[in-house]
Amino acid sequence: MPPPTWLLPLLRPRPFLLFGTQSPPRFILNTLKLALFTHLIWEHFYAVVPCIGPSMLPTLSIEGTLVLHSKLHSRGRGCKVGDLVSAIHPMDSSVYILKRIIGMPGDFVCVDPDPDLGGGGRMIQIPEGHCWLAGDNLPLSRDSRKYGPVPLGLIRAKVIASIWPLRWYQNGLVLVEDPGSRI
Repeated sequence: MPPPTWLLPLLRPRPFLLFGTQSPPRFILNTLKLALFTHLIWEHFYAVVPCIGPSMLPTLSIEGTLVLHSKLHSRGRGCKVGDLVSAIHPMDSSVYILKRIIGMPGDFVCVDPDPDLGGGGRMIQIPEGHCWLAGDNLPLSRDSRKYGPVPLGLIRAKVIASIWPLRWYQNGLVLVEDPGSRI
């Protein structure tokens, strides 16, 4: 028994195209929609960017790790001490940096830690609206030790994953409660 006539157009084989068999204006419109949607996601939500340099060793490779940025955390929204963030360099607005947050507003940080971990460094309190950024590889990192506290407004994104090699980044710091504060 042959299929009903109303079903024949649906059963007809169609060539595979990017957006199916469409007229040129429809194809152009759908391509434009896809491009605008991709741009919206890339500019306001997530982006994949390469990171090059030794300042974040061993967390990130020198030769260029592709990382996934969450731009939902721009201007420091939802960022905590220990998070990896991408920010505009405070001294050169054409350069982006990727560092770890060491201190948030009100925290005290050691500005010039002793390389032998003996202490004795100068302590400062992070001013309101600023954070302290440092690379994981302190000897090869130019960070807040050089240019001071960074305005939270310069933070562009939080790094949530490495695309190549694949790895999720989580803040490994755990809040420690002071045992004397319990009543």
